[in-house]
Amino acid sequence: MNDQLTEVSALLLKQYVFQGLNEEQIKSIASRFRLVRYQAQQTVIYEDMPGIKFFIVYKGQVEVSALVKKLFKAQEKVKLYTYGPGEFFGAEAIIYKSKNRDVVKTNEESVLLVIDNVKFLEMLEEFPEVAEKFKLIVESRRFARKKQFPWLIAGESIQLMGRKHTYFLIRSLLLPIFLFLLSIPAIVYTFTILEPSSLAIFFRIGSLLLMLGAFFGFIWNWIDWGNDYYIVTTQRILWLEKVVGLYESRNEAPLYTILTVDVKSSQAGRILNYGNVATRTYTGIINMDRVNRPKELASFIEGHIKRMLLLSEDDKLGQFESDLKKALHKPDPTSPDLEELVIKKPDAKSKTKEGKSRSLRERMKYLLNVRFEQEGVIIYRKHWFLLVRRIWIAVAGLVIWFLLLSLVVSQKSNPTFSSLVGTPLYLISFFIFIGVFAWLIYSYEDWRNDIYKLTPEQIFQIYRKPLGSELKTSANIENILTIEHERENITGIMLNFGNVIVSVGDTKIIFEGVKNPDQVHQDIADYQEALKRRKRDQNETRNRKRMVKWLMAYHQETQNPINEEIPPNGEEVSG
Repeated sequence: MNDQLTEVSALLLKQYVFQGLNEEQIKSIASRFRLVRYQAQQTVIYEDMPGIKFFIVYKGQVEVSALVKKLFKAQEKVKLYTYGPGEFFGAEAIIYKSKNRDVVKTNEESVLLVIDNVKFLEMLEEFPEVAEKFKLIVESRRFARKKQFPWLIAGESIQLMGRKHTYFLIRSLLLPIFLFLLSIPAIVYTFTILEPSSLAIFFRIGSLLLMLGAFFGFIWNWIDWGNDYYIVTTQRILWLEKVVGLYESRNEAPLYTILTVDVKSSQAGRILNYGNVATRTYTGIINMDRVNRPKELASFIEGHIKRMLLLSEDDKLGQFESDLKKALHKPDPTSPDLEELVIKKPDAKSKTKEGKSRSLRERMKYLLNVRFEQEGVIIYRKHWFLLVRRIWIAVAGLVIWFLLLSLVVSQKSNPTFSSLVGTPLYLISFFIFIGVFAWLIYSYEDWRNDIYKLTPEQIFQIYRKPLGSELKTSANIENILTIEHERENITGIMLNFGNVIVSVGDTKIIFEGVKNPDQVHQDIADYQEALKRRKRDQNETRNRKRMVKWLMAYHQETQNPINEEIPPNGEEVSG
């Protein structure tokens, strides 16, 4: 019994919410739980079940799913998370005195630590610091439940999630609200008091445009604030930024690469409880700016890293023991379960997809995006300024065409103009429109077709002329020697675009004119580090399999020693 209590206490110590408690407090909490065994595919919590129990996974694995209703679609079951040893569930319904909204089912035979709601609430009352941490995580889970992130991999779950402080939302909305309120008396004055005239029409249009601009500015700032998240998962930390229709950024770092976590805040930040959290890694710094409750976030990251490192070591030992147990039940040490891990190469067909045109829906979705992601592949385009520099002459031509067309229409009632000049001008304006519009489309396509790709194993530089030639350069990420970035002039510094230079042997691949070159540099470094990590994991797996083979060979030798007949003393062995 004491051994069991010690094991449960050790498991609780690895959980962030219990970190900071002393040994006696941990044992006091551990003694309140009871161990319950569940069969594989057994439902632990069903939908609308009252919040009467709190669970921690002791051994095994559970799957959390929910019925999600999508727009114009019937409800469908969506898998949310997979929880392993040390992770908890059931706290939300108890804390908020509500019913469970998720379904929790075991993936395999599992042992769970269980405590009823009364004892759980007594524990929170006795340890207020634990209660605050529980509330922080539960709030994050409620928030994360509303979002679906395609980049989450199997077995990865969101542990903490939040946004920038609401102060920055309110601050960004003040100007649109002021302009909207200002437009109301302007509209009333121009439509009711001002006498009709050409100047009155101008003011009416201006006041309406001011109201519409303020309204859309309000909506834009609200959405823009709501699209930025900071996230901590079981495997990494992330800072997501998105500007609708223009830019998507995901700055991330695996937990094992994080060296330090720093918090910086101003006097106003300390009063309103916001600040910046900087996580330093082997490859750079991930800055999470203006986050809500920065000290709590930094504390969670530090505690979460310690827990995941401990679980990683336990997992490696468990994998070795599992492989050895399997091998002991197999007489042949070269059985398929012990074969070395083969590194999967990307499908050759997937490499040809970058040359194929996307559907109209995808083209519209990424019409002006300068950075976006598709199935783990990051795609960059050149900055919008370089697009504007290409198309400004075509846009000026469209303005000239519009003025020319307006002149023709205004003189339509003049019979002399109509017969002598009108028809030629109609033809000229038509051909100007066709030529300028074709030039505009060509310039946009030329900008859109120059892309840079970052895949988990390679980088690509692709230049393609519409209806013309294509030049593609690629390199393996593992062969990258150096990564540099630069902003060439004052325009690049002001608009935050420049070049990222990747050296691969004697070859240089240059990502020209990309937005936020710091971010692109960080992306490449992160992918390079992730590839190294995967190869280290594969080497560890091979070494573990090799060690099992050696132990199996030793086991067979000790079980079947070479028996030699020793002749009696003084008797010779006949040849």
